[in-house]
Amino acid sequence: MKILITTLVLSLGLNMSNMIESYFHFSLEDRINALYAAEPAGGNDCACDDKERYSGEQKNGGGQEISLAAARGYIQNYQVFYKSPYRGAYISKKAIDAIFCENPRANGLFCYFGLKDGKAENITMIIESGTTETTNISRIPSNPTSIFMGEVICPTICGSSGLNE
Repeated sequence: MKILITTLVLSLGLNMSNMIESYFHFSLEDRINALYAAEPAGGNDCACDDKERYSGEQKNGGGQEISLAAARGYIQNYQVFYKSPYRGAYISKKAIDAIFCENPRANGLFCYFGLKDGKAENITMIIESGTTETTNISRIPSNPTSIFMGEVICPTICGSSGLNE
């Protein structure tokens, strides 16, 4: 009789445990959907709020769209001239959104090469926001690529943090 009662109690406990687990259990898909729901699509709205970013006359120099072939050639020229195997750095849109949210007047990005510890393999790209009148871009009307080449205007005009002083 003791064995029967023990078995019954254990069985009830196991069934209760399974019921509670299934009630509170989220599938991997549910967890992923919850993560996406917590972050608005397109990132933070403040990154796309342009009310304060453009005032006065805007000038050319905000970027020139270039062909894929030209971009490859410029990168190769850089590698040959500086004897570097490195081609570029990546930064996520989330980081870019954060940069623009932090500075509602920013209308562009400044990119600086950096070397973390004097070793060639630790080259990096530092990116910060800035505000200039040089925001108009030049597009390739016949075959747009969305590959842009920036204007080198720093040290005359640099980013907003004073980073390059």
